[in-house]
Amino acid sequence: PRYRAIPSPDGSRIAYVGPADSGPQLWVKERDRYRASPLPGTAGATVFTFSPDGQWIAFVVGRQLRKLPVAGGSAVTLADTVSSVAGGTGVAWLDAGTIVFTQLGGHALRRVPDRGGISSVVLADSAYVRFPTGLPHGRGVLFTRCTTVCTIEVVDLRSGKTHQLLTDATFAQYVATGHVVYVRADGGMFAVPFDLGSLTLSGPSVPVMDSVSVIDGSYPLMAVSSSGT
Repeated sequence: PRYRAIPSPDGSRIAYVGPADSGPQLWVKERDRYRASPLPGTAGATVFTFSPDGQWIAFVVGRQLRKLPVAGGSAVTLADTVSSVAGGTGVAWLDAGTIVFTQLGGHALRRVPDRGGISSVVLADSAYVRFPTGLPHGRGVLFTRCTTVCTIEVVDLRSGKTHQLLTDATFAQYVATGHVVYVRADGGMFAVPFDLGSLTLSGPSVPVMDSVSVIDGSYPLMAVSSSGT
């Protein structure tokens, strides 16, 4: 599989891309149920994430970013210039009411209000940028920047400034313990203390686990919920 299974913020369900008669679509599995259920209206979805309250899923079909209630309903289109590279380059739903996504072409991050509206550029780069993940209170966004090697960087959404945090890493996400967890190309997963005030690392990395599947050396199949799952 080239797609991550993503847990809801409270860890009560997971969503993933699975097969359907018309091609891939999103499936949702509740923690207390053995079988998953298809999510109607998500045919062709590749990139996806939960809303901070776990009640919605934002997903990409073609070049469009859409959102849909997990309980079912009609999808709403939010943007139409989104990268939909096979396997996904990431969508981050921030708790400040915006969604950050990789722009078509892979050289910029944009954000759009989660209620809909005009999107704006968060950052533009000559390198490929992917896997945006949000920091609490809309403070900033972690993302992966890839040239000959991949690095983890952070963009401050207040100042617009960007700086590098880690080298030789493919994906990073902030967790509620005050750490950033990240995965290397060799499948090692590490945690490092992170200061939300200065958006800088504040201690040494420690290993968390190994053998995380990393497709093509750059696409790790892991995700962490805000509850720690």
